[in-house]
Amino acid sequence: MALVVVVATAICISIAVAPEPDSREPDAIAYGLGITMGLLMFLRKRSPLGVLLGTVLCLNFYYGMDYPGFFPAVPLAVPLYLTASSRSLGWAVGFAGLWVVFPLVYRLFIDPEPVLTVLNDSLRDGAFFGAVILLGVVVRSQRAYSAEVARRLQRAESERERVAKELKVARLVQDQFLPTDLPDLPGWAASAYYRSAREVGGDFYDFTEMPDGRFGIAVGDVKDKGAPAAMVMATTQGLLRADGEAVREHRRGWSSGFPASRSLVLRRMDE
Repeated sequence: MALVVVVATAICISIAVAPEPDSREPDAIAYGLGITMGLLMFLRKRSPLGVLLGTVLCLNFYYGMDYPGFFPAVPLAVPLYLTASSRSLGWAVGFAGLWVVFPLVYRLFIDPEPVLTVLNDSLRDGAFFGAVILLGVVVRSQRAYSAEVARRLQRAESERERVAKELKVARLVQDQFLPTDLPDLPGWAASAYYRSAREVGGDFYDFTEMPDGRFGIAVGDVKDKGAPAAMVMATTQGLLRADGEAVREHRRGWSSGFPASRSLVLRRMDE
């Protein structure tokens, strides 16, 4: 709303202070055109090119009514900027070029004026419109960069959430490897507490019951942390359990030649 008011006010002031000999005095129609060009700013987000086309039509209608000429920087600057900052750079450059070339040709050949004055005005208009268009291009590039950064951040956040979910599942799987039922040892109180430094880790413990009533206790700490250590932990614990099962089978006489269990055995000695 503020932009609409500023543009409409600036155009009306430009109309009021640009009298020319033998021209029609500004009236309600002239100021109405200025306000219309300002109201076009309401469409700047939905149709930047439409705002530029509407502004150019209003300006041509204004000059066709033989109103006093005024520098079209204000009515054209904002539409050119909006068009250049969107994806219509060619339209912005094309209209800026036409608005500089046509008055140049008219003032040099159709209604001759001093050459230096005409060239000075044309260079001034071209430089101003070029600066406005370049500003729009810079803003468009900045918006594209910001949008790309936002997309990368969103992808990174999605990846982080995915990894967090996978690690949560890995933690649940890892918990399945740890014994939930502790052995009931007469004269002993067994308890266990486990918390990894990260979501998953490489520390583990296990209990293995021997055929003669003893219990083997395995405690391990895999170097490093995270998923690789957890994988080594799971593999090692599986091998230890398989080795303990082999010892039990050997003790029962089902097979022979198995290596002795490498689990740590803890036994309470009465003596």
